[in-house]
Amino acid sequence: MDQDPFAIHAYIQICGDEVAGHSREFAEASASKHGEEVLLIAAKAMAMTAIDLFTDPELMERAKKEFKSC
Repeated sequence: MDQDPFAIHAYIQICGDEVAGHSREFAEASASKHGEEVLLIAAKAMAMTAIDLFTDPELMERAKKEFKSC
């Protein structure tokens, strides 16, 4: 396979800025109903982004070009 790998790293907010990542409070927020709802929204957004890229070769090429320019 002769393709260049590229990646997207998205962030989702499940709690306020006052909560430190990898803390007990963050773990509680991630296991909460709100945390699960936000995670599902984010997963759907990532899946739709993948569909857009895989079904639109021009978009895929633009994404690769932008990635290489970084």
